[in-house]
Amino acid sequence: MGGARIKLIFADSRGDPSWGGEQAKRLIKEEKVVGLLGSFQSAVTRAASAEAEKASIPFINPDSISSELSKRGFKWFWRLTPHETFFIADLFNFLDGLVLGKAPGIKAVPKEELEPLAIAVENTGWGLATLTEIEKSARDRGWKISEALKYPHKATDLTIESRRLIDSRAPTYLFGSYVSDAVRFIRTVKEMKAAPALICGQSGGFITPDFARALGSDVN
Repeated sequence: MGGARIKLIFADSRGDPSWGGEQAKRLIKEEKVVGLLGSFQSAVTRAASAEAEKASIPFINPDSISSELSKRGFKWFWRLTPHETFFIADLFNFLDGLVLGKAPGIKAVPKEELEPLAIAVENTGWGLATLTEIEKSARDRGWKISEALKYPHKATDLTIESRRLIDSRAPTYLFGSYVSDAVRFIRTVKEMKAAPALICGQSGGFITPDFARALGSDVN
């Protein structure tokens, strides 16, 4: 393109689908952008990419993992990351690998020490899609589930939900949570002296630097 320079214009979605959609619309109409890059939360990506599709503007998504985003028949939407179907498949490959003794450096773990599974996901498009994939894979792979709960996005208290996880007597906790909820869950189950054998944070808040910074040694 003759050495054309790329100018970046940033907008904060606030993690809010409605606000994120409005920001995408503003960038297209007022800033006259020729492409959009975003977002982190799948629900925000759904709203923002819909505005890009209306305007025939390329929307490139590097982070959101809801598989539903790729099933809308959009012509202007591209994703650069696997969606949760692949993440959940890897999760159960890992669980099966533990049982079969295929995890390097770890002796085979009897399946009864890892199941049933307890699941907690936020009540959003991404969380519900994650729960659906986990339940489907559990059925297909022969894993039992004792608890599958949905909680409000950005919940201010997760005491009841944490108690449900503990009361399920599951040795494995599976989460679909963004960072504030992920931190709150770990702090709360630790305060309640929960002792699961395994915790799996499925992408989302568990992979962000803020998660480790907030928890410090409690990450372990």
